[in-house]
Parts: sequence; C-alpha cells; structure tokens
Amino acid sequence: MGDSLLVSTNRLVSRILQSVYAVSSWRPDAVWSWIKPLLQRPPPVPSAHSFDNRDAIAALIHEINNPLSTLVNAAFALSEQAGATPERRQFAQTLRGEARRIHHLADTMGMLCRHQNVEHANFDLTDVLNDLLLLARLEPGLRGERQLLIRSSEGPLPVRGDAELIQQVLWNLLLNASHHGVGDIELEVQLQRKQVKLCICNRCPQKPPANDGMTLDLSLSNYILSRHRSTLCLIRHDDRFEASFILQRTRRLEVQ
Repeated sequence: MGDSLLVSTNRLVSRILQSVYAVSSWRPDAVWSWIKPLLQRPPPVPSAHSFDNRDAIAALIHEINNPLSTLVNAAFALSEQAGATPERRQFAQTLRGEARRIHHLADTMGMLCRHQNVEHANFDLTDVLNDLLLLARLEPGLRGERQLLIRSSEGPLPVRGDAELIQQVLWNLLLNASHHGVGDIELEVQLQRKQVKLCICNRCPQKPPANDGMTLDLSLSNYILSRHRSTLCLIRHDDRFEASFILQRTRRLEVQ
C-alpha cells in the first residue's frame, strides 16, 4: 500500500516539474511569433446582401410613384385654371383617376413584395371589417344610393393571416362588385367550426361585361389568398354574383 502511494506521488511531482519547466522555457519571441499572425489577420468581410427580384420590384415601384405624384399635381392645376372649359376639367379628372388607379396597383405590388410570414400571424377580423366599412363610406361608387351591408357576429373574431393583406383582398372584391354589379353590396361572415367564410355578393347587370376573365385586382387577391392557404371562389347564379374565400380560425390573438 505504501509503495503504490509513493509511486503515485512521484508521478504527480514529475508532471508538475515538467509543466513548470515547459512554462519557464517559453521565450517571448516564440509567443509573439504565435500571436502576431492572429493580430495581423484581416477582419472578415461581411457578406453582401443578395439582391433578389423583390428588391428590384420595390425599387421599380418607388420610381413609378414619383412621376405619378407629378401627374396628379399637374392634372389638379389644369382643372383649377381660370377659364378652364368643361372638357379640360373632364380630361384632368380622367388623368387623376388613372393616376390613382396606377398608384393603387403599385401599392398592392409593394405589399406583396414584403417578406411577411402569414402562416404564424393572426388578427381580429372584426377590426378589419370596421375599417373596410369606413373606407366604403369614402368611395364615390358606394355613396348615395348604394351601400355596403356587413353581416357578422359581434365581438372579436381571431383568424390566422395578415390583416393588411386580407383587408386589401376585401377592398379589391368590394371595388370589383361596385364596378361590375348593381345595387347594394352584401358582405357576409359565415362562422364554421375551424374556419370563417367571407362572401361578397350583389346583383349582376342585365348585360354582363364582355370581359369574363379574371382582372388584375382579382388575380392579386387570389395570390394573396394562396399565401394564406386559401383560394378565391367566383360564382354567378341567375342574377347574383358571389366572390368568397375561407380563413382559418384561431383561439386567441397575439399580444402586440
């Protein structure tokens, strides 16, 4: 027992002496030759930002909006000139209307270019419907004899998705119904177990429009809904036209 303890002690002392000798044998120039390359190493170059298609579209939209603002201001000045004829005022109003339409499309494209994760976001659909009702009261095509009638349950209605994008879809469908239909526009929210179905419908004119294809606004709306794992359904039955889509319900709202 004593011999084994003595051997272990001798080994420990030998290792300590070896470590002390190794440290004492270090030379400053040897240490500096090891540290110097580390200090002289160039700093890492940050990786360049990848310029993708969305960046190009965003830059293009920014350049489009600048001349649009100039066009709107010029049309306003043209219509307000002293002695302007009714034809000139009508022409200026047409310019302003077309400029607003292009500006609306540019804003919609810019919204689609944003990197938004809609699968893990949720919002209160009731708030979006209230905002939509306020916007409809300012729209010339929905004032006066035409109205937007919303049928929905009271209280919060949490659904999955992006509030701004869904409001854009509803606004596009509302304008489409206003331009191509007649009479009041009805927006009904049908509650299902795990889903919410939104339907916008109104009466069709006696003579349907010649272009039965999907317009740009409806195509953009369908693209937005595809990101929400939904799709736009268009139905024409007798004298009624209906546009609908489905959103997934969620139990609670995220705390912002």
